[in-house]
Amino acid sequence: MLEKITKARNIHIVGLSGTEGAAVTLFLAGKKIPFTAHDFAEKPRFAKNFASAHMGLSPAKREKMLKKLQAFENKTNFGKNYLAGIEAADLIFVSQNWEAYSPNEKLREIFATHPKRFATITQLYFNLFPGKILAVTGTNGKSTTTKLISEIMSTASRQHDKSSGQRVDKVWFTGNDRRNVQILDCLSKWRKSDWLVIEVSNRQLKFDLGRAPNIGVITNVTDNHLNEYSDGMKGYKAGKYSLIAKQQKGDIAVLNADNQATLSFLKQTKATPLPYSVDKQLETGVRVDSGNIVYSTEWTASGQRVDKVVCPVDKIQLLGVHNLSNVLAAVAATHAAGVSFEIIKKVITNFKGIPQRLELVAQKRGVKFINDSASTSPDSAIAALRSFPVGSIHLIAGGDPKGMQFNLLAREIQQQKAKVILLKSPAGEAIAGELRKLKLGFEMIDNLQQAVIKAAKNAQKGEYVLLSPAAAWFCYFNGKIPLGGKGFELFVRKLT
Repeated sequence: MLEKITKARNIHIVGLSGTEGAAVTLFLAGKKIPFTAHDFAEKPRFAKNFASAHMGLSPAKREKMLKKLQAFENKTNFGKNYLAGIEAADLIFVSQNWEAYSPNEKLREIFATHPKRFATITQLYFNLFPGKILAVTGTNGKSTTTKLISEIMSTASRQHDKSSGQRVDKVWFTGNDRRNVQILDCLSKWRKSDWLVIEVSNRQLKFDLGRAPNIGVITNVTDNHLNEYSDGMKGYKAGKYSLIAKQQKGDIAVLNADNQATLSFLKQTKATPLPYSVDKQLETGVRVDSGNIVYSTEWTASGQRVDKVVCPVDKIQLLGVHNLSNVLAAVAATHAAGVSFEIIKKVITNFKGIPQRLELVAQKRGVKFINDSASTSPDSAIAALRSFPVGSIHLIAGGDPKGMQFNLLAREIQQQKAKVILLKSPAGEAIAGELRKLKLGFEMIDNLQQAVIKAAKNAQKGEYVLLSPAAAWFCYFNGKIPLGGKGFELFVRKLT
């Protein structure tokens, strides 16, 4: 990848204010490689956009990075000049979400005829990292699973270091959540003995990563982003499988045996398969048995299966069966990476999740307000609904449908007897259509603040107000709702 960069005569970076664009810019600048940057914000709004995109940095670090980037303003096309001259580029770095933005039509046209001109920060990580890689993808659960894996492995690294007093395998982490920090600037610190734990989205998998992860995790594959694939689910599924397609026997593929697509991957993979299941009594892998998380192998000399109880299920603090599945994936991956069950148990029983994923943000008058704004597909919203008692949920949903279907969500709403408030949006209209078929009631509200006020008024003590969009959230509502899911918390705090 570095050779490709150094040979490029005209490099362009799309999205200077974003986490990926900013990291690539500073990386190229550090190597004194010429580039042109682009940002569709006007220059006066650049600092504000940058701040909202870099939520994982402390204010001091954010200010420091902003000043570094502002030094490249004379190399950046802002606002009306966005993408000027990009047709002549022989290498274009894009963020994972570049296709979702309407100003990028010119980019889509170039990509249709010259896809090899495009590159991503994920390719840089896979090509430049000298150690082992543990990569996670999946339609739902990948951010929670990746973060939990990172916590487990980092804890193991710290404890080993304290006991030995020597340098041990260091764990580096980066992911797609807006709170995660890109780590390209740590290149000089990476060692062959280190691990990189990285979250990979379907959009990043549209580009050849150059190598297979030593441990690849696929949490599930369900309908999502289908409007981005000419062959629909077939192409989306193939894209997810590409994460582990180049793995060999010495590698490990951690796969969800409860999901039809990932179950089929178990038969396809050339790597050593390591399945996990909440429902199935697996011969090997990680399963739930008699109320416990159990890790089973057939690795004894005599071929006997060895069962190891990791911990009781009721010690897990995360809500929902879907999160239990994420925990099983993390147990499988981290033990395969060499972490002891003792450390795994310690971390998974203390882990409380990540923001905006079934996050309790407030409790007022006995009503609990749950921010699940990271649930951007029907399946993840269904999982959220199943996490609470039947008849207790006031659901707020809506956004960009991305070609997804909402019939199963409507049936789950019916089964859970949830009361529904839909935000006026394409997904809101699509969900409304499915609810009408089932003769279910709902309310259509113009904006999130009104939806929060209405739901709070309707909810009784012991019930839940759940924001779980079931559709693309941030991109659709950006500019209409303050800071995406943060707007929900803001409006909840304003309630009397």
